[in-house]
Amino acid sequence: MKISHISLLYFISLLFLTSCVKDEIYNGPAAIEKVAIMPEAPKSTDDVVVTAEITDLKGITAVTLYYRTTSAGVFQPLAMKASKDFIYSGTIPALPMNTKVEYYIEAKNLGSFSTTSPLAAPVKLANYTVGQSSVLKIYIN
Repeated sequence: MKISHISLLYFISLLFLTSCVKDEIYNGPAAIEKVAIMPEAPKSTDDVVVTAEITDLKGITAVTLYYRTTSAGVFQPLAMKASKDFIYSGTIPALPMNTKVEYYIEAKNLGSFSTTSPLAAPVKLANYTVGQSSVLKIYIN
């Protein structure tokens, strides 16, 4: 009976000792969330601050905001700076009234991965038009 208990303990200990797996840190792109612009309805005198929460387990090496003013235009890169709680921000300068601005964010990490927001950028882009509000206004007469 003692031999069966000892052999059972032996097999159980082998099971635990051989089933250990080394954990690895996630090896993939950073996550870009909560992208916002301020002000939401910019006027021709307003600089527009684009913010995003960007997280990565290995570390971020660069975050760039790309913007252009026409669909045929060339993207202008702006380095985004980190503040508290993984919030990055970049400022698009004031532009003339009725200018359509298209933009996206690209984040690169220490694992040499990059990701964009929107995910399909630069094919699909976020945008706003100077002097026009995207906020729905309801008037009750």
